[in-house]
Amino acid sequence: NSLFIHMKIHQGIFDHPCDFCEKKFKSHAELRHHRRVHTLEKPYVCETCNRQFSRHSTLVNHRRTHSGERPYMCTICGAAFKLS
Repeated sequence: NSLFIHMKIHQGIFDHPCDFCEKKFKSHAELRHHRRVHTLEKPYVCETCNRQFSRHSTLVNHRRTHSGERPYMCTICGAAFKLS
C-alpha cells in the first residue's frame, strides 16, 4: 500500500481533493492532515502543559521541551539536538 501511494507521485495522481480549497493529495491520510488547517482541529494534547497539536509528530517533538531529550547527536563533536 505504501508503494502504491508513493507511485502516485511519479504518475502525477493526486485524487483526494480538499472540500475547502483547491488542493489535492495522493492519499486520504494526507488529506485528513490537511483538513485540520481549515477545521483548526488539534487532537493531540501534551500531557504536561495541555498545548494542542494537529499532528502527532509535532507533539512528539514538543514533548522534548519538557523531557530535555536530545536524540540526535553530531558524530564529529558530540553536540546533541532535539530535532534532526
